[in-house]
Amino acid sequence: AVALPNHHGAPAPDVGYVYQPPVDIDNRSTDEPPYAGQYPGLHLNLPLEVQPGVVNNLFISDQPEEIRDDRKRDDGTSGATGVYSAARVTGGAPLRVLMDQSNATDRPLKLWLVWVADQDGVVMYRSHGAAVHDDSVLAGAEAFEGALKTPPEPRLEVKANTSVPLEMFTLAPPKPGQKVGQCAVVQDVLTSTAPGQIFSVITEADQTVPPTPDELAKLPVLHNIRWGEEAHRLQIYINPETQPTRFTRILESFQHARGRFHYPDRVANACYDADSFADADYPVQAYSLFESIPGEDKTTGGVSTQNRGSYGAQIELKLTLEHLPKGCHEGALLVLNPGSVWGGRHIVSDGKTLTVDSLFLYHSQPGLLRNGQAATLWRGEVKDGTTLTLSTEPMANTSVALWYMFVPVPPAATGKTGTAD
Repeated sequence: AVALPNHHGAPAPDVGYVYQPPVDIDNRSTDEPPYAGQYPGLHLNLPLEVQPGVVNNLFISDQPEEIRDDRKRDDGTSGATGVYSAARVTGGAPLRVLMDQSNATDRPLKLWLVWVADQDGVVMYRSHGAAVHDDSVLAGAEAFEGALKTPPEPRLEVKANTSVPLEMFTLAPPKPGQKVGQCAVVQDVLTSTAPGQIFSVITEADQTVPPTPDELAKLPVLHNIRWGEEAHRLQIYINPETQPTRFTRILESFQHARGRFHYPDRVANACYDADSFADADYPVQAYSLFESIPGEDKTTGGVSTQNRGSYGAQIELKLTLEHLPKGCHEGALLVLNPGSVWGGRHIVSDGKTLTVDSLFLYHSQPGLLRNGQAATLWRGEVKDGTTLTLSTEPMANTSVALWYMFVPVPPAATGKTGTAD
């Protein structure tokens, strides 16, 4: 049995483990100062290293998330229409796209993904996932499912310095009694033979995007909101009394991600060492990954930004089993959700004999992973020196810092006895 984090001093279960990390841990790792050695069995906020080679850039449009007429623009006006994100990217390299916007106005609006190449060339779709739905989580799930498929690779010829719509959706306004209307989520992977610029634009339903870069540049840019501008909302998610460090830091952060994230895919390295946790014969150890990936927002002069939740990114955890308990021949890797709802994909492999692919989606089995729930991602034979590689990718509109637990399985549960190799 494994109990979720307990910050309130509740009694421990009769059987199992209770993990109590520092409440105000913020973005520091428990494996590094000032926490190193204080929390055996907890490896939280593991640092992420760049893992190039999957995609060169990730383009995100998720800010402002809700399209409203009272949104501020950088030119001092307010309104729902304009540029929501923009980036310059290289040619000849894969580009991952994640868009997520919801219509909260009183009328239908159009959401566009626009490409402007510097030279004549071709845009190729490597994968395509897109959905529009009243339920934002369902929109994210359907777009995620679409992106997992391998469709034909349509090619689109483009002319230099000419706006080319790659995606266009009409988003319906809220229905009576609703605050937000339809949500659009896009998860594409594209490759252009030429470098260029990519834009996320909202227009009125009867309008189209400007045909040239000069005219695109005249569109108003929506203001990139920092949490400090709406601190009252932040208190819904982070308690400033129990997590003052985290609350203060995130006040300076943007509410959602937008812009370009260079080499977004990351990897964390960790180890399991039964010898470091002497309080149990078969110790379970917990791991979590650092929450965000750095990027830049071209629309605000290239300022740095953070992709909290790692949307659109593929993150790996390489877990080396350095020392297993005596007699241990089998292990399991579990995922636990200490936060709100989570959806997405996990792939776990021992690199030799067994790979397991797990999908947590809206209508799948076991479905979305909700608060307090756990699931087994992998179970197989292990020995000292085995490395498990876990790859995870969240779907849009779910953001949780998941915990991963390595569980050494006792011989009594496997029917195998003897000394570990």
